[in-house]
Amino acid sequence: METFNIVASIGTILLCIATAVILLGQKQTDIKRMISEKGLLIAFCIAFITTLGSLAYSTLWNLPPCPLCWYQRIFMFPLPILLFVALISRDDRVWKYVTPLALIGLIISAYQSLLQTGIFGQSLFCEPGSIESCSIPEIQVFGFVTLPLMAFVSFLSISVISFLSQRKTK
Repeated sequence: METFNIVASIGTILLCIATAVILLGQKQTDIKRMISEKGLLIAFCIAFITTLGSLAYSTLWNLPPCPLCWYQRIFMFPLPILLFVALISRDDRVWKYVTPLALIGLIISAYQSLLQTGIFGQSLFCEPGSIESCSIPEIQVFGFVTLPLMAFVSFLSISVISFLSQRKTK
């Protein structure tokens, strides 16, 4: 599991950097073209890998998801399916469905990330001291990469791609 944690954390950091590059360079034609041509595929890959990673932690390594993790899963798990169907059918309207899911997941993962850093007090969703505590990081790599942060970066990336893709189709 330790190797998986490191690989997932490096992937999270790289995805965060790539998202920043997309945001900062969104006016450049190369980035516009990439989002226009590959946005659905990129968003699908992010959602698919995030979903597989989430399932790996709970099924392979028996890491029980806390209530906030369950809420994040509710908004992440439909994304690979929606994006795959849109990819196959070349349906750019999928962003109308993907955007709200990604934004709600983004808010939940941001809340849990801030909760785990101590910025917020005890969670309203978890019982203090329970095995599945929302405020205690089960995994922390490089001193700051946690599961909620991984989810946050995935939701953020999908949201950015979604917004830029919607802007392209208008």
